[in-house]
Amino acid sequence: MNGPYGQSEPIWMDEEVLQKAVEEQFPEDQVGGIANAKGIHFKETLKLRLEYRNILRIDHLLEFTSLVRLDLNNNLIENIEGLDRLVNLTWLNLSFNNIERIKCLDSLRKLELLNLSNNRISVIENMDSLEKLTHFFIANNLLGHMDNVRYLRKFKNLYGINLSGNPVSKEDDYKYLIAAYFPSLVCLDYRLLDKETDAFVESLNGSYLFKSMVRDDPETEALQSVPGVALLLQTYPLLSYEHQMLELCMQLFETGLAEHKRRETEVNSFLNDQTKAVKDSQHKGTQILADFEQKHKERKLELQQLSDPNLLKVKINHCNHEINQLCKSLMALEFHLVSQLEETINIFDIAISDMVGSFNRETVMDALATGHENHLLKINDRETLLVTRASAWKVAFIKGIQDKELKLNRLRISDIHRYLDYLREQLKEFH
Repeated sequence: MNGPYGQSEPIWMDEEVLQKAVEEQFPEDQVGGIANAKGIHFKETLKLRLEYRNILRIDHLLEFTSLVRLDLNNNLIENIEGLDRLVNLTWLNLSFNNIERIKCLDSLRKLELLNLSNNRISVIENMDSLEKLTHFFIANNLLGHMDNVRYLRKFKNLYGINLSGNPVSKEDDYKYLIAAYFPSLVCLDYRLLDKETDAFVESLNGSYLFKSMVRDDPETEALQSVPGVALLLQTYPLLSYEHQMLELCMQLFETGLAEHKRRETEVNSFLNDQTKAVKDSQHKGTQILADFEQKHKERKLELQQLSDPNLLKVKINHCNHEINQLCKSLMALEFHLVSQLEETINIFDIAISDMVGSFNRETVMDALATGHENHLLKINDRETLLVTRASAWKVAFIKGIQDKELKLNRLRISDIHRYLDYLREQLKEFH
């Protein structure tokens, strides 16, 4: 393929190619554009665009230690390599190349976006260090197993994933399974996950489930091949059965949306209670500090007027005692807040667990007790998937709240200790 730079033959990525790429980022109509570019060291370059150049191999990037964005899409690259020094990289585009394996990304710990679409990759692997990854694009590759996609669950900050064009994306339950594995995901295959996805009832407001049951049932297929039977099935029993299934799916669909509203109400109530508890604690802490600071100011003025070393020592000890009492008061307040938040989270956990448990398959299963075993299994699997995704969402939500509160707790305790150290340091002036 001929690139926009005229080369039709593969090229090596050397210093000349890199220097040219850096210079091209400065428009010639800007005063001294090219001259300024030549004066820039590679280590000062923040972005580098090397698309459509028929590059065979990633090389000579050792000096680009400040680089935050690298575009190498639409080349002939076969191996991911030569990126070890790019420790500040947040954006890496390697789409439209000939890459077969994901590797050599260990040093890119700040990476947020990784685009590997349109390559020849069959396994998602060797990405453990990319803890800050928010967007991962691997469309039009050779991923064939949903089990391998589960590898991405370790990336807690993932906002968007694109798996379209892979064999795995052709599976019937692809969208449901992805939503189940990644309850915090916002964008899948460049589409926002909608309200029905949030309620975990996609494609239940129609005959999709019934048609998939019939399509995957070998006995129905064999029966329909008998002359004259297909017409009868379409006209009578199957039509009645489809209508029954449609009603049941719609019932499950409406229940799912209603449960989603109940969960939203419970979440809003929980967040309001949490906010109120924090504000009340902050208000009490502010009062404690205001009272202490007023008295501490008076004690410091008293210290300044004392000349008797023994009396001064007694008063300093008293000040230290008051500081220790302040520490106990603030720590007790923090402990009470943590206990209160833990209780609120536990109550919320129980309430949401009860809601998730309300997705009951008994009504559906009893109504179809006379149906075919394969059909019942399909219904059971779909209901199980719905419950699994709701449960996964609950676990992820609560874990996120707990992690956030733990960080805030540590930050508040650290602030308390810093303030107490500051107070004690002030007292040293009177020794």
